[in-house]
Amino acid sequence: MTNDPNELRDIKDFDGQPGTFIVQPDPFGTEGAVAFSWKQNVPTEKIQAGLVEFARDSSRMIKNHNQHVRQGRRDGKEWTTEIPVTAPDAIRAQQRGKLRRVMLPDVPGWVCHLP
Repeated sequence: MTNDPNELRDIKDFDGQPGTFIVQPDPFGTEGAVAFSWKQNVPTEKIQAGLVEFARDSSRMIKNHNQHVRQGRRDGKEWTTEIPVTAPDAIRAQQRGKLRRVMLPDVPGWVCHLP
């Protein structure tokens, strides 16, 4: 939920007008498209009916974690946590992942990112 139209700039079919929107996200949740929209002052019953219809008609996205991560790397997606990582084991695991990506730059789909 947002009140800032700038947060919706990457959403397809968003017209910039105030209202209520249901957004169908892409597999990585970084982009999406407007699935339903209502202008301001629409009765709550209409929005509820749209939510029910969206939930009924939407297929649940089933993801295999490893395939999802691999596809994200191929597509150049990079996920970073907003909460600082402080656990030593987690920090080492992140560093190993970065090292593997740097050591194997010839493998298609690998993203080299050096902070």
